[in-house]
Amino acid sequence: MHWYLRKNKANHNPSDSAFLLICSLQSLNIGTIFVVVNHFLKLTIHKKTSVYSGLAIGIILYAINHFLLYSRRDEIFRRFKNRNHEKQNKGKLLFWFYVLMTLSLFVWSVLELVTPQY
Repeated sequence: MHWYLRKNKANHNPSDSAFLLICSLQSLNIGTIFVVVNHFLKLTIHKKTSVYSGLAIGIILYAINHFLLYSRRDEIFRRFKNRNHEKQNKGKLLFWFYVLMTLSLFVWSVLELVTPQY
């Protein structure tokens, strides 16, 4: 992901963008899980509760990723810098598959499983 963001000349700090993208994708995955669980358990959750829960989960993910990934970014870059092209291409393919599946599953779960309560 950092490799793609580094290619963009307008992006002066691709590490920050990659960090925020990772947090966003993880939040979408957790949101998808919540939608599926809510659909099957038929829970009634107040709108304010869901907003505050989402914010709390986002902050927790941000903190965990900051300490586990962002603070060690130089070490991670060095580890993956000299990968051969075959592994690099496989990693890029898996990354884009992950992004596509995350977005499509989230959109599908929201459109199909969330029932509007009027």
